[in-house]
Amino acid sequence: MRVLTSISGGALACLAACALSAAHAQSPADFYQGKTVELYIGYSAGGGYDVYARALARHMGRHIAGNPTIVPKNMPGAGSLVLGNWLYNVAAKDGTVFGMIGRGVAFDPLLGSTKAQFDASRFKIITGYPGGNDIDLAMERGEVMGRCGWSWSSVIATHKHWLDERKISVLVQLSLSKHPDLPNVPLIMDFARNEEEKQIFKLVFARQPMGRPFLAPPGIPPDRAAALRKAFVETMRDAAFLAESQKMALEINPVSGEAVQAIVAEAYATPKPIAEKVANMVNR
Repeated sequence: MRVLTSISGGALACLAACALSAAHAQSPADFYQGKTVELYIGYSAGGGYDVYARALARHMGRHIAGNPTIVPKNMPGAGSLVLGNWLYNVAAKDGTVFGMIGRGVAFDPLLGSTKAQFDASRFKIITGYPGGNDIDLAMERGEVMGRCGWSWSSVIATHKHWLDERKISVLVQLSLSKHPDLPNVPLIMDFARNEEEKQIFKLVFARQPMGRPFLAPPGIPPDRAAALRKAFVETMRDAAFLAESQKMALEINPVSGEAVQAIVAEAYATPKPIAEKVANMVNR
């Protein structure tokens, strides 16, 4: 899939398909006029991904030619892999459907996942909890002692009071560089003991700058993909969207789609022995 645009820092990302579809006569404005566009979220309601996607849905429609209505829907399961497979194999390819998945899903085929039914170059989760919000509730009930891979932006947006009340502690940053809010929290890269381990960490955590990826199915008409990409970028500059994001403490740091696509391409260029070692680790 071709990356359209993205927002890093644990915020938003947008990707779309590069495959060409059959010729069509309608302009994007004509096509989207009066339409409903479905935005699927690969996690349960109430979590960080859900909060960001619904904020986008409230504003992006007025930036798409034809001003369609965007309706958010949840399709949780397998850390958003259910949605990733559905978008790639089942979803309508006319530009009326796109979705938000976990930043790491695009790397599943590279790391040997047998459940990933897509090719991310064209484009150990604990089971039992359909989404981050459910894990948070489990933490409150004492069922689990913590979370791994929780976006800092989600913590701030949904549970800042936990930090203020010292109910949680950040143990390590799973990223390639430190977040400015966490200068004294150790970085996972600091624990690499040699060059091979650095390569392993880089492959595992290269996904972090991808933020929260939004993807469209392969094969949508290029002009509609371009319309969605343009609308996404314009929404990131929309005064009402930014005001709402600030009020909700949502971190918005736009990064070009080309940059995100380069991250995926670099990851898939990892030497095979290194990729196999990582695959063996995550698939045990």
